[in-house]
Amino acid sequence: MLRPILISLFTCSLCWLSSCASRPALQRDAFGRTVLAPSELPNVTRVDDLLLTLVPSGDPAEAHRIAETAVLTGAECAERYGVMFGPAEHNWMVNRGLRERGLCWQWTWDMAAAVAPLHPKTFDFHWGISNDGKFNEHNSVVVTARGQPFETGITLDPWRSSGFVTALRVTADPEYKWTERRPPVGAADIYRTGR
Repeated sequence: MLRPILISLFTCSLCWLSSCASRPALQRDAFGRTVLAPSELPNVTRVDDLLLTLVPSGDPAEAHRIAETAVLTGAECAERYGVMFGPAEHNWMVNRGLRERGLCWQWTWDMAAAVAPLHPKTFDFHWGISNDGKFNEHNSVVVTARGQPFETGITLDPWRSSGFVTALRVTADPEYKWTERRPPVGAADIYRTGR
């Protein structure tokens, strides 16, 4: 009886000491709405610039709306999920009932729900998956130029950096080999143009 308790305490201590995570900063505007803190604006610019590489002649305002929505959504999810540790430790907490949400597919679901209503004219959204069906399965929203193949896309992945959006070309991701899948039943319909 004592051994499982000691193992759990030891595991929690290791998680606490090795994986404390910062999360993106939020603030309230004059109307009480949640907005990004100025310190997060370089993240918006980074994602925005990468999106524009998909469609160099595309609408910069549209790319900016997607980038801003993605970074804000990552920050809001981190706050709402109570993220205090890295993703593996947070998953452990969710799987043991210590947190309600925060598995990668939940981040993806919430990201999809945030970006899908933007209905961009020059970009498509896809659901990406890596290591399908395995213990280390991972999901992410992927953005492509309108009508372009999934393999040309960029991830909008807030899970792996505790709310900070990891935006990488799917073919250049050093950690995950991405493939496209249809969103799960009930998820926001982000597949391509919303068909």
